[in-house]
Amino acid sequence: MAKTRTPNGAGRRPDAAKRAAILNAAQHLFALHGFTATSMDMVAASAGTSKLTAYRHFGSKEELFTAAVTGRCEAMLPVTTESIPNHKDSQAALTAFGTAFLALILHPEAVSVHRLIVAERDRAPQLGGLFHAAAIVPTQMRLAQLIARLEPLINDPMAAAGDLLALWRSKPMMPIELGLPHLTSEERAAHVARSVRLCLAGWAAIQRSN
Repeated sequence: MAKTRTPNGAGRRPDAAKRAAILNAAQHLFALHGFTATSMDMVAASAGTSKLTAYRHFGSKEELFTAAVTGRCEAMLPVTTESIPNHKDSQAALTAFGTAFLALILHPEAVSVHRLIVAERDRAPQLGGLFHAAAIVPTQMRLAQLIARLEPLINDPMAAAGDLLALWRSKPMMPIELGLPHLTSEERAAHVARSVRLCLAGWAAIQRSN
């Protein structure tokens, strides 16, 4: 197992429990206070550890933010396409992915982080790029891998994944952004399944026209 380096150069095995506590504290604090107002001191205090230990596990606040976002995505989205139930059935597999995707982006902490990134884009312009690299790109790549397995005739799985993610996100996020009543769980489920059917039909039509 690789060793993490302390600032004085001494090798030390990473403490998994402390790392998890720091990560959990960061996810909560970034969602609550935003990136700019959250300090490594605050994260360390909330995690019950020292700032030195926090920096030993995460070399910068930017690195910690990236790990916090990535960790949240990995916890709520299937990490591999093999984890999708009925992964040989396009409708069932993509619907399962879409259900997990909406659970992730509509989670209150995820909504808070998104709002804070938009609000802080002038003070912390790097956040958009960090969030895009840590959350959006990996999610699109995972979905593209699943689409490529299910629909091997599709020429550009990444573009197809982007289209489907955009469809899934738009309808449930609009009322959240506008302060309107949120979709019910039944409406969300119907929206996910309908979006999958629309994309499958569209992809099939494109394949027939080629």
